[in-house]
Formats: sequence, structure tokens, C-alpha cells
Amino acid sequence: LFGRTSRLLSSPTFHASAALLDAVQILVKVSGETAVSAVPTLMVLLLERLSASDWTTRRAAADLLCVLATRLGNAMSSYRDEVLRLLSE
Repeated sequence: LFGRTSRLLSSPTFHASAALLDAVQILVKVSGETAVSAVPTLMVLLLERLSASDWTTRRAAADLLCVLATRLGNAMSSYRDEVLRLLSE
């Protein structure tokens, strides 16, 4: 399921990123530790969405980042510097 959402988020013609990121939040909450395998792919897409021009997409990306950090903790530590750099820009 994470693969399908990743493909949708990667598509330049897909315009419901905020809604899909909200759905991914629910998936992460439900799947817990099994979501660790999807973190590298999700983080690439998430970092792109944190820079989106659409405010609702940026907000959904920030909310998903919070959920990933709380649920997966240590699996997210390698992305700390990149996230901090992006948020400080």
C-alpha cells in the first residue's frame, strides 16, 4: 500500500497530495513498526512536500512528519539534519 501511495505522490498530475498524506498518517499509525521499510521512500516524498507551494500540502507533510517521528523514533534519526535544514530555509 505504501508503494501505491508513493507512486501517486510522485505523479505530477496528482493534485490531492494533502489528502493522501493524511491517509498515509493513518496507515503509519495502524501499521506501526511495519512502516519502517517504507520510511526511505516516504521521506523523499515528504521532504519534497514540505517545500510545496500549497499550504495544505505543507501542513499535511508536517503532520505526517510528526507521526513518523513519534511512531518510528530511531528509524527517523538519520533524516534529522536534512529536515532541520529544510525547515530553517
